[in-house]
Amino acid sequence: MFCAFSTVPADDRSSSDTSARSRGRTAFTWVLTALWVLLISFGAVSAFRPGWLQALSDPGAELEASRHKHAADDLLLNQHRPHQAIVQYEKALEIRPNNVGALVNLAISHIQAGGQERGLRILAEALKRDDCRRGVIYFNLGEQLALKGRFAEAEECYRRALASDEVARVLVYRSLGLLYMQMDDVERACEAFEHSLASQTDPVTPYREMLQRSLGPYEEDSVHYRVILEQLHQSPDDSVFARYDLDIVYRMQQLDRDVAKTHNYLGFLNSRLGRMTAAREHYQESLRIWPGNTDAVSNLALLE
Repeated sequence: MFCAFSTVPADDRSSSDTSARSRGRTAFTWVLTALWVLLISFGAVSAFRPGWLQALSDPGAELEASRHKHAADDLLLNQHRPHQAIVQYEKALEIRPNNVGALVNLAISHIQAGGQERGLRILAEALKRDDCRRGVIYFNLGEQLALKGRFAEAEECYRRALASDEVARVLVYRSLGLLYMQMDDVERACEAFEHSLASQTDPVTPYREMLQRSLGPYEEDSVHYRVILEQLHQSPDDSVFARYDLDIVYRMQQLDRDVAKTHNYLGFLNSRLGRMTAAREHYQESLRIWPGNTDAVSNLALLE
């Protein structure tokens, strides 16, 4: 029986393999070239930082910067580890140099770590920026200048912080009162603590402090930040509080140990000024709020 076989000549098969390998090498070369061109193009585009590329990278960068800042805040405020906090704040600022909150806290971290001069320089540099929270910076500057005995400069910083509406007035007036006590200016110290007490027993104060606390999280959000600032600069009318039971607010304030401490300071200062009746009333009020306030117990005993 006859069988037919179809075969490919050896020369033709070799030629076909060579051609296939050549085409494969050509395709591979084109792929490598395309990848190289893509990488070069991406590098050139990244160097110029066009708006569309920055928009794509902003959310991820913002998240990464926030992660470092939150870690640093925990290290500074809760764990009291300023050296480790410095590392995290610097990483946050590498990603987002305009994060003023991280910049101010970096300065505080340096101060707590023993680098007072460096911390003060950072705060002074932050004041030169247009987007900074000046009130917060002035308050922190005042705190550090007071520790260094530079009382006149500290007082000026506290006054500027009060004018900004960015820091709780209770905190600033308390610091002013303590500053005047260090200066042995009893009259002005008493006046500052009276302002502090007025803020502590005013129902508007918790509302304003809520707004002030909101400034930090929204400092990168120009729209919401501006709205909160506008609310801070306004005096809230009765309609703001109409839906609330203000008696609850008053009772909570009257149980606040910080209020008891303010009454104790006012008792001491009034006794220094010879106002014994007022001093006794403040000591008694301090003990009504906080019966275990040993300072008020001792001071009242001395007065009696």
